[in-house]
Amino acid sequence: DTEAAASSRTVFVRWLVRPIRPLHDLFAVIALWRILRREKPDLVHTHSSKAGILGRLAAWLAGVPRIIHTYHGFGFNDEQTPWVRTAFVLAERLVAPITDRLVVVASQNIEKALAHGIGRRNQYVVIHSGIKVADFSVPVGADLQVRPPFRDELGVPADAPLVGMIAPFKPQKDPCG
Repeated sequence: DTEAAASSRTVFVRWLVRPIRPLHDLFAVIALWRILRREKPDLVHTHSSKAGILGRLAAWLAGVPRIIHTYHGFGFNDEQTPWVRTAFVLAERLVAPITDRLVVVASQNIEKALAHGIGRRNQYVVIHSGIKVADFSVPVGADLQVRPPFRDELGVPADAPLVGMIAPFKPQKDPCG
């Protein structure tokens, strides 16, 4: 609503950084806890692995009544060293009990999380991508034209197939696999 939009603001927590840095992470939890104690939200909804773990912990410590986390993937994967993977799994196990709902984008994510001892089945809900793939599909045999200068830049002949991809090049996404 317009009242909520008028009162919303962005707060940057300088301690909340992507790499794992125990001292920064502790200060980030404290900073988030202070913000949440001051603002007294009814709900905190976190995303991403590390920020989700720290944010849920801070929300719980601040007494936020409802805590939701959305997984768009897990912070642990088979490409990590065993101790890093184990640390992420243990952290997720630690904060799952203080999380009211765990949202995933596919039912396979529930099975993976439960196999790692993260949460209870009744905490999970699947919300699939909101994109209607049919809106972006192209009929087989459709004549797709890519501007010639772009093909020239890439050195791709006008009659050769050209495929594009927009994605993160992370091992767990396996874009080249």
